[in-house]
Amino acid sequence: DEYNIQYKLGQSSEVILSLTDVKLNELKQLSKEEKEKGSYSFMLNSKLLSNGMYFIQLTTNNQTITKQIIIDN
Repeated sequence: DEYNIQYKLGQSSEVILSLTDVKLNELKQLSKEEKEKGSYSFMLNSKLLSNGMYFIQLTTNNQTITKQIIIDN
């Protein structure tokens, strides 16, 4: 299965997408890029993960957003 992670930037920024465990320890940096203002998506292949709860962290120049995902392959 794949998870489609969608986000929108109101201004240009460096964007870091990370996968973390429940204690917010980074397991993998999924993406680190400079992005222009606009809408984006990133596909996460969940087949590479064990079943359980994870978090996706989106970090930009001025904020960090954390969202929970549950993998049940």
